[in-house]
Amino acid sequence: QGALSNMKSALNRIGAEFATPIMRDAIPVFNSLRLMINAIKGNMGDLFKTFSILSETVSGKLDTVSINLEFEKKSGDLGEDEF
Repeated sequence: QGALSNMKSALNRIGAEFATPIMRDAIPVFNSLRLMINAIKGNMGDLFKTFSILSETVSGKLDTVSINLEFEKKSGDLGEDEF
């Protein structure tokens, strides 16, 4: 097992030679992306508010429809084959 461990370590050091520059050079790119994503999110406040209102409205309407259908089913207005 010792020889296999040594071989893995040697391969890891070779891989590190390739990975280190990529990781180092990617940091500024990822920092820029983070800033852009935060700026986009910051400009989406009105969209989030509108979506929340829409979601609440749709949910309320679906709840009303569900209650009405249950009432109609219990009162016999709908046949079993219609539901």
